[in-house]
Amino acid sequence: MIQEKIITFSIHLADRSGALSGLLTKVAETDSNVLTINQTIPLQGRANITLTVDTSMLNVEVRQLMADIKAMEAVEKVEIIGSGVSGA
Repeated sequence: MIQEKIITFSIHLADRSGALSGLLTKVAETDSNVLTINQTIPLQGRANITLTVDTSMLNVEVRQLMADIKAMEAVEKVEIIGSGVSGA
């Protein structure tokens, strides 16, 4: 049985060139796999991102990943809005 740990983040990201790319790079550095990404049209200089990742191979703790994302200059807010385990 294969188990995946799925976490969905809600992120408020400043509308700047390269901001989304930097966010995805940060996630990739932790060996997480992006499953879905949804972005709203930026309004008032900010886009809302919903990012779902498979953290089964995560090389840091989830708290550290959140702290690293929060520390990014373009990130205004990050929170976990869903989590679970899927099996196959």
